[in-house]
Amino acid sequence: MANADIRRMRSEGFGEFRFVPITEGLPIPWAESSLLEQYRSLIADRVFYPGLHGFTHFSPEGMLRGWHDTGEYGERTRSLLIEDIPYLASVTPEYNFALLDRSDRAEVYADYSVQRDWVGRGVQLFREAFGYPPVTTCAPGYRYNDASFAAWVDCRIRVVQTPGSVGVYESERVMVIERNVAFEPLLDDGQVVEKALNRMRHVVAAGWIPVICTHSINYISRYCAGRDNSLKCLARFLWEVKNSFPEMRFANDADVLTAYSNRDTGWFRPARIQELVHRQRLARTSFGDQLE
Repeated sequence: MANADIRRMRSEGFGEFRFVPITEGLPIPWAESSLLEQYRSLIADRVFYPGLHGFTHFSPEGMLRGWHDTGEYGERTRSLLIEDIPYLASVTPEYNFALLDRSDRAEVYADYSVQRDWVGRGVQLFREAFGYPPVTTCAPGYRYNDASFAAWVDCRIRVVQTPGSVGVYESERVMVIERNVAFEPLLDDGQVVEKALNRMRHVVAAGWIPVICTHSINYISRYCAGRDNSLKCLARFLWEVKNSFPEMRFANDADVLTAYSNRDTGWFRPARIQELVHRQRLARTSFGDQLE
């Protein structure tokens, strides 16, 4: 929901984190973008449903520590910040994900107060951008712990997206939607449509809801040469889904939440015996295995 205002922080000596919310565009020197207006237009057309990925993707505290660090960590951090780049996973993995620190080859989560502040800021900016609070969220890098769940619940988040196999279940006063079908054309060896369709067949055979995960980087020409191929793959994939599963409905997280809360039998029913057997086999293949 916000981007680091690096030039302002540089002028202030990186004493505290400064940012530009997406409602105000992008910080200098990045070009202005109509992204938010396009989001709003697609929401009005009911083909896009926004969720909260966070206040930032990276840890603001980790970036500030990096700027002031006198060792190699600091050198890597400053090499990016002087080029107006807040972080890169390959250069500054220590603070790539917002809710934890990854120094010394360990992942140490921020305490509840830090996480609660980070979630709260994101919720406030989300409301300002879209006119209503977020229903659903997904932690950067899927990194979260009990404190994250507590912060989400306190901020009235109703749905949390994670990787997995099951699809949909209740946990700690929120509904969990597991992303169980990977569709990442840029990371695939050319069989992305076939692999995703095969995965969907297994998920459906297990009586679970298919939840497709695909990242915007696949479809942005500014950052990769594979955009056109990715769009062709996506079009073919959606066409094959409609043909292979003619009764399949496309739904956003709020739709699923409403159906689950109402125990809508048109959406949810007890598993059949053959589905339970298939689930045991499917559980052996994790979401992460699909991306390797």
